[in-house]
Amino acid sequence: MAKKSRSGVSVPMWIACILLLLVLLTVYLSKDIYARYGSGDRSGMHARVVGFGSLTLTEEGDFAPGRPAMILPGANLTKRATVDFEGGEVSSIVFVELALSAQWSTTDQRTFVAKSGEKTLLSFAVASNWQYLTKTSGGTYVFYQLLDANEELHAEILANEGQITVSTSILKTEMDALADAFINLRATAVQSNGFASVNEAWTSVAG
Repeated sequence: MAKKSRSGVSVPMWIACILLLLVLLTVYLSKDIYARYGSGDRSGMHARVVGFGSLTLTEEGDFAPGRPAMILPGANLTKRATVDFEGGEVSSIVFVELALSAQWSTTDQRTFVAKSGEKTLLSFAVASNWQYLTKTSGGTYVFYQLLDANEELHAEILANEGQITVSTSILKTEMDALADAFINLRATAVQSNGFASVNEAWTSVAG
């Protein structure tokens, strides 16, 4: 039979109360420690790759790759080149590279002509929504468009639905000199975040 204290409460019951209080205090303190030091496991930093949509460049018309154009006096040619970009989760830059054969030249970085002396034989222009950036050491002209996050792009590269104007007075010898003329295009997209300027972004892409 349990020995009673002067207060009439058995000693084991008194000890049990003390132990219960210690257990509750321990649980309380451990909860506080977990809240302060354990929450980092729940809210750690996570990283993922930024999503980019597809980028395509399609061409139609008389000046398509692998199909030399037939040049006839006054018979205009077409090169409908279109860039489609589904956009990215961050702001983006779409670059277009315009690689031309030696017959082509320009004075305003937008209108390109093939000449014989002072006579213009062929001419075309880049669409106005493309901004001129630079001409590379290899003779390629670079244009670009800036896009906001999630902004899509559908844009023709050459103006006037890709029209290439042919002189009505072009001669056979002049046409023969244009036999290996070419207009090659390439498109690239990159995020603008992290770059101080469009030039810096282009240097990264070109490299």
